[in-house]
Amino acid sequence: MNSRPFGPYCVALVTPFTNEGELMEKAVKGLVGHLKSEGVPAFLVSGSTGEQHSMTVDERTNLYRWAVQEAGPLAVYAGVAAVRTSDAETLAKAAEKAGARGILLGFPPYVRLTAYDARAYVARVCAVTKLPLILYNNPLRTAFDLTPETLEVLVQDHPSIKALKEGGDAARASRIKGLLGKDFQIFSGHDRTIAADWARGFDGLTSIAGNLWPREMAAVVEALDRGRTVDASALLAPLAPQIAAVVEPQVPGSVKYALRFRGLPGGWCREPLGHLGPELEQRIESALGTE
Repeated sequence: MNSRPFGPYCVALVTPFTNEGELMEKAVKGLVGHLKSEGVPAFLVSGSTGEQHSMTVDERTNLYRWAVQEAGPLAVYAGVAAVRTSDAETLAKAAEKAGARGILLGFPPYVRLTAYDARAYVARVCAVTKLPLILYNNPLRTAFDLTPETLEVLVQDHPSIKALKEGGDAARASRIKGLLGKDFQIFSGHDRTIAADWARGFDGLTSIAGNLWPREMAAVVEALDRGRTVDASALLAPLAPQIAAVVEPQVPGSVKYALRFRGLPGGWCREPLGHLGPELEQRIESALGTE
């Protein structure tokens, strides 16, 4: 019996703002509703792709609530991260109250935690919610690297930690599985390399490309989850150039531009993000025009 609280595939949503930077309830619900109609089984809101650190605590609380309302029976995972631990606690409690099924707990940016700081931060958040957690290691953005050894201590201390999203050294996956067992899940956030990541020991994807190709990325992950690696690679191959051209150049701005180009409610980025330039805009339009 699979006791994992998280499925292998969710879409990491962009957060729609107006061109003036206002959070748009109608567009949030419209995007969730569109992806729901496309068969997306679960949503991650207020992650890095969702510009979480540009939002106030109240805005993120509203975002959790709107996404859960529109998702209905489908799972919503709430991105929680803050420079102040008290804000992270408030967000975790708000996510549970809104009806989220789990939390992606990221470490704060810029402040350069020690391992002991990180353990205290995680302990405080775990103490205020019963939701299962995915810890998010993203040293490029936070200047903190969660080592397998510290992760092992955290999981032993806090049984609600059920998974890791590894945005650092992908080669660690097999070591983490050895330390924590096969039921401990490891997520990737890299669509184009997900087949290679799966071979390293990853078994989940928070998909950015799923904002644009939700069914296609779901099919890739389903094939990987069933052990059909050849099929997964074949499904991923035609998508890889589009992901490289459209998704990767400037997340989330390039994804939002592509959604607007398709007539979907992606909205705009908050300043200072979102300035793609005419060359990248033309590149995105050309890539999407070949679909």
